[in-house]
Amino acid sequence: MLAVIAFEVTKRKACMMAIGAVAALAGVSESTVKRAIRQARVLGFLTVQERRLSRYRNDTNIVRIISKAWTSWLELRGSGGGVQRRTGTNTSGLPEGRGGAVEALPTRLSSAGRGKLPLPQRRSCT
Repeated sequence: MLAVIAFEVTKRKACMMAIGAVAALAGVSESTVKRAIRQARVLGFLTVQERRLSRYRNDTNIVRIISKAWTSWLELRGSGGGVQRRTGTNTSGLPEGRGGAVEALPTRLSSAGRGKLPLPQRRSCT
């Protein structure tokens, strides 16, 4: 849930989403979001600005990240820094099919003089 807030802060400099929307995006309950924001506020990671419209109506709160370490990490992440770009493993020489390396294992063992390994038998549930 704090990752949702961090993503919104990187896009708009502040998170003005409702707690229900943050909870829905994070896949958690609203009370979990409230607890996480409260704990992050106590630890000094973020501030929450309440926006009162009248005695009984409120607008969504504005959440800003004030932690220097967190903001610098978000800036590094946004610029693409800190990520090692590597090419994938060349798998063109591997045998075809699902689990090709496992299927080749018994033949290698038999060539070493150990014999073929028996395949496990399926048991029926009757």
